[in-house]
Order: sequence, then structure tokens, then C-alpha cells
Amino acid sequence: MFKKGFLLFLVVMIAGCSLTSKKTYSDFNVKFFYRDSCGYCEAFKEYAIPALEKEFKEAIHIEYYNMDDEAAMTIYNDICDQLYFFDESYRGDAPLFVMDNEFALLGYASGEEKELIRDIKHALNNEELGDRLSAYRWEFTL
Repeated sequence: MFKKGFLLFLVVMIAGCSLTSKKTYSDFNVKFFYRDSCGYCEAFKEYAIPALEKEFKEAIHIEYYNMDDEAAMTIYNDICDQLYFFDESYRGDAPLFVMDNEFALLGYASGEEKELIRDIKHALNNEELGDRLSAYRWEFTL
């Protein structure tokens, strides 16, 4: 009787573990442009970055660029030049989150990390991005 119960326990545990396993994602790169004096940038670092790292674990590779550095601004401007219908009135604004070859998102408001995670998942699956962040999000030109 003990052996049957133990075997049933093992089967349930193994099945349960496989059902709760997290999806793994392909590696991808992002660039995060910020200014030291920017409260929105600090909030993004405090809330969005940890949420992204928790969701995507070792798949996400984040490069940080301080926009007070001239070299960072060169990269920033190069990216802006590649964005489809980028609104030039926003050039130089921060924070700017860039998923390489997919999209760039300008600005941050509390709670937007959930939508950003959804957009990243859509981009990784070659699906259309959501509408919620579209006002300040640009995709790369083909």
C-alpha cells in the first residue's frame, strides 16, 4: 500500500512540476537611455527593469546609456533616425527603452511595465504589438 501511494505521489509531483514550468525565451537585447536628473528614468530603473528581469530572466540583456554622455547621445540619435515616423519633437527626451530591431518606447508611467512585457512577448513571437503604449512607441523601419 505504501509503495502505491508513494508512486502516485511521485507521478502527481512530476506532473505538477511540468505544468508550472515557466516559458523560456530566446535571448534578446535592449538598450535603456536615461538621464541622471530624470525622475521617470529613476522610476523605470526601480520598477520596470526588475519586472523585465523577473519575467525574462537570463534571456534579456540590458545595456545602459547615460544621455549626459556624448557617445550615448550618438547612439540615441542613430536609433531615432531608424524609427518609422519618429516624432522629432521628442528627440532628446528620456527614458528611451529600445528592443533591438523591434521597437522603441519613450517615457514611463507607473504600471506600464506590464504592457511593456506583453509587447516584448509579442515582438519575440513576431506578433502585432498592443495599442496601449502606441502613442510613444515607434517601430524600426524595414
